[in-house]
Amino acid sequence: MSIDFNPEFTVANVLTIVVALTVGLSAWNSVEGQVSQNQTAINESKESVQKITTDLAELKIDVALLKQDSEHASEMMEEIKANQAQIIKLLTKG
Repeated sequence: MSIDFNPEFTVANVLTIVVALTVGLSAWNSVEGQVSQNQTAINESKESVQKITTDLAELKIDVALLKQDSEHASEMMEEIKANQAQIIKLLTKG
């Protein structure tokens, strides 16, 4: 089986070339559009990751501050208890 090439200039040949070019350009535009959409999605993902990283760093700082406040509050409670014991001791003596 062989393919015969018909070099004649006919309407069918011209239409075949036009259709082939149209399909090729359409496919190229479709691929180009998909690449553009993928690049946009990648950029949005990078921005989201950066925001999450920043939020995580801020959260770590907040947790450290809460821990520090909790420790300070515990120290203050111990100091208050010691003062109360001292006051009670002084009141019972007198």
